[in-house]
Amino acid sequence: VIYTRAPMVAAWGMAIVLGSVPLGTALYAIGGHEALPAANLLAIFLLTGIGADNLFILMDTWRQSKRDHVDIVARLGVTFSRAGKSIVACNFTTAMSFFANVLSAVRPIRWFGLFAGLCILSNLALGLGMFP
Repeated sequence: VIYTRAPMVAAWGMAIVLGSVPLGTALYAIGGHEALPAANLLAIFLLTGIGADNLFILMDTWRQSKRDHVDIVARLGVTFSRAGKSIVACNFTTAMSFFANVLSAVRPIRWFGLFAGLCILSNLALGLGMFP
């Protein structure tokens, strides 16, 4: 709230993070997993950090675009063209590192890796699709 100087922006950012857990859970269930281990819900702490990082990047880029553009549509385009690339790269590589755990011989590690990766991709989709 202090960094963004906008309580609604901060609240919406955290709502996106919280919304990525049910979406990740739905994708996890569609993949054929009937049970959701309680340890998988620890991914919410990872998602909070990743979602806050995405919010910081978007807010910084939005503020920087104010110097060059007056039109809000142009500012939004510049913000997403600059920040979108880094957000997609960071979130995609983080999700892939968790998906690599699917190759583990330990079943809970496999399940957590799959669940966390799906939640991170859900966070990416919701963040870029709903934040503006």
